[in-house]
Amino acid sequence: MSDNEARDTVVALDDLDRSWYTKLLPKYLDIVGDFAGQELFTVDGDALVQYVLDNQLLALARDGDPSFQLLHATYLLESIVDELNKRDCTFEVAFFESNRHATTHPGESDYVTASRSLARSILIRRINLPNVTVHSFESLEDEAWLEYYQKRRPMFLLGADGGLRTKETGLQAERILTQRIFLFNVMSQGIPVVLLQPAEFKDGKIVSYLYDRKRNHSATQLSSSILDGITNSREALAAAEPEWLEIETTPSSSSQIDVLSHMSTIFLAQPAVAADPLASSLLYLYLAHAAILETLPLSARAQLLPTGLAGDLEKYLETAFLPTLYKSLTASIDSLPDEDPLPSLDVDGRIFFLLVLEVLASSTPLSDLLGPVSSTVSAQWEALQLPAIDLSLLRDKFPITSDVVPPSLPPTSATTLLPFSHPVFDAHLTTVHVSTSDKPTAATTTSSLSSDTIFLDSTPWHAAKPVLPTHLGGPPPVQLDARERKKKDRKDQRYLASMQKSAASLTGAMGASLKQQVIPAVGKASKGKVVKVSTVVKQPMKNPKEGKAKVLNSKEKLIAENAAKKQVEEGAQNATWWSDKLAELKPLAVPSQIAMLQGFLKNRRAATDRWLRTEITLKRLDLELRKWIADADRQEDPVVADEYRVYLAKTTRDLLDAAAKGTAAINEKQGKALLSILDSIGLGCLKPEGLVFGVAAEKEKENDKAKAASAGKKGKPAKKEKDAKPSKDKDDDEAVKLTFKFVTLIKSGKVQYDFMPTKEDPLQFQLRCMGEWMVRSLDSQPDPRVNFEPDKWQRDVLDKIENDESMLISAPTSSGKTFIAFAAFEKVLRESDTGVCVYVAPTKALVNQVAAEVFARFSKDVPGANMWAIHTRDYRINNPSNCQILVTVPHILSLMLLSPALAGVWAPRLKRVVLDEIHSISAEEGGAIWEQVLLLNPAPIIALSATVGAPERFSAWLESVEKNRGRKYSFVEHHQRFNALRKFAYAPELPVKKIGTLQDRRPQPNVFAHVHPIASLGLGVAALPDDLALEPRDTLSLWQAMVATGQEVDPALNPTTYFSKTPSIAIRDVIVYEKELKSLLVSWMNAPGAQDEGSPFKKVVETFETPLRTALEGGQQALEEGTQDDFLSVFLPLLADLNAQGSLPASTNLPVDCERIAERILTDLEEAESRWRMKSPEYKLRVAKAKEDEKASRLKAKAQESANRNKKDEDEARGGDESSMNTFDPDDPSEEFSFVGKGISMVEFKKEISELAWLKLPSWLLNALRRGVGVHHAGLPRRYRTLVENLFRQGVLKELLCDHPPPNPLLDFVSDAFFHSQALGINAPARTCVFAGDSIHLTPLQFRQAAGRAGRRGFDTLGLVVFVGVTLDRIQRLFLSRLPKLGGTFPLSATLVLRLHQLLNGSNDAELPKSAVDSIMTLPQLSVGNLTGRDQVQHFMRFSIEYLRRAGLLDEAGRPMNLYGLVSGLYVEPSNFALVALLRSGELHRLARNLDEDPEGTLRQLIVVFANLFSRAPRRAQSAQSHEFSTRNASSLVILPPLPPRIAAVLEQHDKAVVHIFSTYATEFARQHSEDLGPDDTLPVSGRRVSPTSTQDGSFAAKLRQSELKVDARSPFVATSGHADQYASVTELSGTARAGLVLTKHAVPYFTTDNSEHQYDAYILDFFKHGSLDVLVRDNAVLRGEVWFQLNEFHMAITSVKTALETLLQQSSEDKDEEADSDDGMGNDDLEEGGTDSQISRPPKVNDADWLLYRAVATLQSEFKERFFKIFA
Repeated sequence: MSDNEARDTVVALDDLDRSWYTKLLPKYLDIVGDFAGQELFTVDGDALVQYVLDNQLLALARDGDPSFQLLHATYLLESIVDELNKRDCTFEVAFFESNRHATTHPGESDYVTASRSLARSILIRRINLPNVTVHSFESLEDEAWLEYYQKRRPMFLLGADGGLRTKETGLQAERILTQRIFLFNVMSQGIPVVLLQPAEFKDGKIVSYLYDRKRNHSATQLSSSILDGITNSREALAAAEPEWLEIETTPSSSSQIDVLSHMSTIFLAQPAVAADPLASSLLYLYLAHAAILETLPLSARAQLLPTGLAGDLEKYLETAFLPTLYKSLTASIDSLPDEDPLPSLDVDGRIFFLLVLEVLASSTPLSDLLGPVSSTVSAQWEALQLPAIDLSLLRDKFPITSDVVPPSLPPTSATTLLPFSHPVFDAHLTTVHVSTSDKPTAATTTSSLSSDTIFLDSTPWHAAKPVLPTHLGGPPPVQLDARERKKKDRKDQRYLASMQKSAASLTGAMGASLKQQVIPAVGKASKGKVVKVSTVVKQPMKNPKEGKAKVLNSKEKLIAENAAKKQVEEGAQNATWWSDKLAELKPLAVPSQIAMLQGFLKNRRAATDRWLRTEITLKRLDLELRKWIADADRQEDPVVADEYRVYLAKTTRDLLDAAAKGTAAINEKQGKALLSILDSIGLGCLKPEGLVFGVAAEKEKENDKAKAASAGKKGKPAKKEKDAKPSKDKDDDEAVKLTFKFVTLIKSGKVQYDFMPTKEDPLQFQLRCMGEWMVRSLDSQPDPRVNFEPDKWQRDVLDKIENDESMLISAPTSSGKTFIAFAAFEKVLRESDTGVCVYVAPTKALVNQVAAEVFARFSKDVPGANMWAIHTRDYRINNPSNCQILVTVPHILSLMLLSPALAGVWAPRLKRVVLDEIHSISAEEGGAIWEQVLLLNPAPIIALSATVGAPERFSAWLESVEKNRGRKYSFVEHHQRFNALRKFAYAPELPVKKIGTLQDRRPQPNVFAHVHPIASLGLGVAALPDDLALEPRDTLSLWQAMVATGQEVDPALNPTTYFSKTPSIAIRDVIVYEKELKSLLVSWMNAPGAQDEGSPFKKVVETFETPLRTALEGGQQALEEGTQDDFLSVFLPLLADLNAQGSLPASTNLPVDCERIAERILTDLEEAESRWRMKSPEYKLRVAKAKEDEKASRLKAKAQESANRNKKDEDEARGGDESSMNTFDPDDPSEEFSFVGKGISMVEFKKEISELAWLKLPSWLLNALRRGVGVHHAGLPRRYRTLVENLFRQGVLKELLCDHPPPNPLLDFVSDAFFHSQALGINAPARTCVFAGDSIHLTPLQFRQAAGRAGRRGFDTLGLVVFVGVTLDRIQRLFLSRLPKLGGTFPLSATLVLRLHQLLNGSNDAELPKSAVDSIMTLPQLSVGNLTGRDQVQHFMRFSIEYLRRAGLLDEAGRPMNLYGLVSGLYVEPSNFALVALLRSGELHRLARNLDEDPEGTLRQLIVVFANLFSRAPRRAQSAQSHEFSTRNASSLVILPPLPPRIAAVLEQHDKAVVHIFSTYATEFARQHSEDLGPDDTLPVSGRRVSPTSTQDGSFAAKLRQSELKVDARSPFVATSGHADQYASVTELSGTARAGLVLTKHAVPYFTTDNSEHQYDAYILDFFKHGSLDVLVRDNAVLRGEVWFQLNEFHMAITSVKTALETLLQQSSEDKDEEADSDDGMGNDDLEEGGTDSQISRPPKVNDADWLLYRAVATLQSEFKERFFKIFA
């Protein structure tokens, strides 16, 4: 390749990076938990092999090193597969021959290329592991690949991007360019890409960069220079490839001896070999080394190579012998099938080289050197018909006169730990055998701060307030002056008003407003008593002596007579009222009559008078029938007829069912009319059995009671008759007539209207049309503890609450989990006045909502205490330690459980902990906090979730935790949700048409394509998810599709047959039917050839997929290929269409800026309104009328003013004037162009919006609210968000737009967007949930959670899910995706160990802290996703203590030292320990010393340090050239500068100390437990053991046994590359540990300062520099909805540092304003507790350096906060 072509390639690579790759902005996330779950993905085989061969510890294909450590490479390969398997990944491997250059490295030396090529050929076969499918393709254009993709549909490709260019030679740029283009083409095919090189395997997660698919780019968009560079690169790589050997034979078998013999034949046939007199001798030794390997134990293969003995030999081997040998072996292997894993093939370059050296240096005969294998090798050599070898030529060529002695490793120092003793820990650390020093050294480094002191936990880390309140022994509260008290009272009043509004907007499970229960204080009498859970709203208890007549006294008789008389009078009044209303209805049109009747049904009279309610309902049915008779469309449109039949059937059946239950009264005439309705529409099967009407019904009840009383039984059911029928008691019922003439439907037994009866089978009609109206109860029964009929699983939960059992409850959204927490609350409230129930939620939005619901449900007044409290990191409401119901987040509960001050007085009061959305335990960040809470919690738990994948594993671990604490435990699982979900894809034609008025908009079902769940199976081969639910109508269409295939279907599955015994079908019957249909379909799916065209399974899927794909072809494709404006334009038509079919309210979840969508909806509404107002006569009349009324009002006011000179009279007159004014305001939105509902009055609505004015929000945001459209994301003020939530719940807002959330970092303070909060259970249900646009954040878990909120229980019988701008394959994948299994995070860390010591020390070893430590130290498995056993936990604990001792954070008695507050307060580990190291080193003091001379420079350096410590946001590393180009016009640096050199040096030393301590821990544990661990000689996935076949050694093998590297903690497979138990990093330590030794990298306080795969975003430094939100979004590509959280996280960290330094300087600042304890919901939620801008006065005895450092930190905190609050006020 010419120099010009090489330069062209570099230019092309830079151009590609600048124009495409660096613009992709990949997301750094947990690929398993936050994206793919258990979905199938494809691993690029060459990326996998490249990942193995590029491992820095692998001795293979390195110039200057003859090693070829195949066993180590195989171990690495299997280890990666094992890591994927541990995380339940579903994957297949694909090799693309066009990608081979990325692995083989043509252009490097022949030795490197040949070595890597051989390794690739072997590893391609070694990847054929159990449950791993391997494919081979030529390229992405290969037809076989395209077919594979269409059938398998992998979710993403796990591949490689080539990394950064680090050298000019070796065709590196060419390789990188071809890899980039490969990814370009993958994404062009619509496949996302995840990078393997930077991937981190963290606990149960795989964190890496995800590049979302880009369908709208193709090669035609690439510049000519890039295309030329690609062509040149491919040609150069092909030209540089070694000349591979052409052979026509194959080995006799895949055994080692046959493969190597075949290789030898090929090798010796090469011309260069024939001319080399040394080649045959070296070949013999190569065969001999392979034979020796079979006799060596794995440990003997860990050898160091001698240096400086044979430089010429090494050069010869690498340039002449080994390249040709490896090519020959590659050719031999490639002639074998790819599926053969070659299990017996084993070669070792180091052993071969040592053998050659030994032969050269030793005079020992070769047969003695080789020992027993000598005969084997000789026989193999003879079989090749080769002459005997002569080693003299070899010895003459490369003379070695001295013995071959491998280099020795530096001696390791004895393991000596600093002294430590604590009675609680000593009991568990007796098995850790280590020697301790005699010197009680406090730390290994001196501190630049004041002398070491014991830390006193009088205040928490985040505030200067005392931990303990006054009533628990704390100091008295601060006395406020009158002004401060008034200010606080005003804030409390505002908050209470806000809470009342939120509470008023909430509804219960059945849609009714919540009624507050007043729970009396228990008082002293409660001590020692057990009070069982009461009711949420009491049901009347049954009389145990029911059936026996009670004798009434005279007073009771009088009361009863008066009540009966009053009832008669009210009945007469109601009859008169109804007669008058009927007269009012007569002249009105039918629609107006219907509207009035709907209002009558909500009247109090209808609620109390059963006869009247039945009469009104019957009149409503009569009008519906008359409307149907008069409907001109009834014949032409079958949908119209179905709608009439459904309404009539469900209304009639519901009324009849109510009568059967005794909750409705129906006389004979009413009953006759109702039954005639069912008969006339052909649905007589819906009649309840045994139902009689009128007086006879009452007599039957009395007879039943009498029979039950005589038999000594309660409530024996009445004898059922065959059909419902009218009463025959004419004497009693004859006089009761209908108050109106009911339409005659049946005359002489014949239906009068032939269009009314359904023409299909009634059972099939029910399935097709009445699914959402079917009886939904499963095994419900009355229960006096609740005000509804709970299902059996709910009754079981109530029993377990009463018995104080712990539970994990997995049940779908809308299935009835809500009441569980409140039942637990009520039990605690009724049992005592001191017991505490804690509710833990992952988000602040959910915390606020639950607190409001507690406020709405319960009232209890206990002097000196609060019933409830809120506590998050940002704010507190009421006193968290002096309440009975605490609503909080995991982080705060963890802090409270670890607080010594609360351990003895608050923690013992805990009676129950409710953990909602427990699946958050799998979060990449914050999951460990959930596990810590579970481990430390002293009370029974209730863990709730709707989306737990394969919950059995998590449940087993949780059971072990609870039983270890002596608590009973149960797992409760329920699968059915209450309301069904129906899915549609919205695909209008583009461009969309302008809308008219919303009232004139007619339903357009053609733009909503129904997505049948079975259509999702068209995605490819997939399992049927357990939660892929079918509606009743879906089961019918599935059965019809299966019958239509011609395949035999069991006749018993015909709905007419199947449901014949249950003529009125209920949901429980459909569930069983659905299971049987699915079972049959699965058998078809698993049959051979199921995916072939024409198979029964394929026909069924195509029945549903083909029409859906056809419906979406036009609109969906247009949206996909259209502009951003096209996408924005569909939202108003979508809302209008949903509104037209009664499908609002809706929540819309967007992957883009939801504010832009809302603003576009507003603009389109205003434009449509403007057009209408210009043309509408009706509007002009309104304006004219308003002007007339205004003129009349002014005249009237003037007259009143002249007549009333008294001010009071004047005010009264004006008040009366206002009441008579026309309320029309032309500036208000016209109702024809507004989605505002009727939840509250317009006056109140306007007032609510006007109160937002002080927030200085954009005007369009408020105008959108005025039209019923709200926006909800984390970057908006909480006051606005709270109002939006309330209005949405009240039905005032009909549309809510919110962003897709980012992945799940510390949910309390990072991701609180509405979509995420809604997905995490917030009570803001909608009828419709819209998913607009695709997003990598739309995960299976998020989809199920958010979609589950569709369908408001108590309001809707059906939930709708609508996709717009989402591709069909993405929709299908969401349906089929399995939820990720709950993993865990190793919860034990150095920070937790330190906090446990403080907990014990500060609480004087109270019982609860001791039991928590005992539990942690004795659990058989500490974490749900980690196999660390108790022995290893004990070792980890001891060496964590050692680290804390050496860091100066613990003394020898386990008492925390002065910097404890800083470490425990900064939740980011290991940054907290890194900061301690910097403080002790004095380097931060050096940075601060120029504060007065150069404040700007000092603060910049300081913020660089703190940003590196606390705000590292990884970015994929990019070249300096592409970075310079991409930021040429930017106001941001974008890439965070590295740490100052002296700072970096301190952290490097800290890391070395950490590596030493924890490598010693690993080594000591492995050494002391070697017998338990056993030999580590088995590969992790294949299970192949590497063990000697013979115990007899030659002298060479014996020498190897003597010189082997001794390893304890290191994997012996890794040791074969020459590595002992010395480690350069914690990454190396954790990644190369032996089997049975589990070392979690992220549990070790190791601060990595160098990682070539990442750069870090400078968003903190950039924001501090320019203070612009828009610039951060534009230049740093931070999502607008995430900015607040990311900046606030840094603000809180720096504030914590400042507060801790204040405490450390032993200066108590002024008492904080008590108002920080409350939050009115109207202010800023950015203020954390105790946060303050003020600086303390310099205390005495503080030196200059410490004071300057404090001032620098305080100044930085103040200035950052000022910028932060300026944009988020």
